Amino acid sequence: MLGDNLLTGSLPVEFSELHNLSALELYQNRFSGPIPPELGQLRNLDNHYYFPKEGFTYQDLVEAIGNFSAGAVIGKGACGIVYKAVMTDGKMIAVK
Repeated sequence: MLGDNLLTGSLPVEFSELHNLSALELYQNRFSGPIPPELGQLRNLDNHYYFPKEGFTYQDLVEAIGNFSAGAVIGKGACGIVYKAVMTDGKMIAVK
């Protein structure tokens, strides 16, 4: 769990070498750049952890939810927090 650390820079592609990784929480950080596609190929990630579709970057989502602001929270549960995001095209989506 790397959440709530205000980490910066890009997500390391080396995370994809953690084959037994079952959860990857990245909230409250300031990562930039695209999510390495190799992370989406980790087979042991719990099915609650998804990566954005092609064309989205982590930074796009961070901006769309106001850097994980409390005002963007629309739900909380055992598996994490759900945020309301407004994308640049005006679409509203839920981000977990």
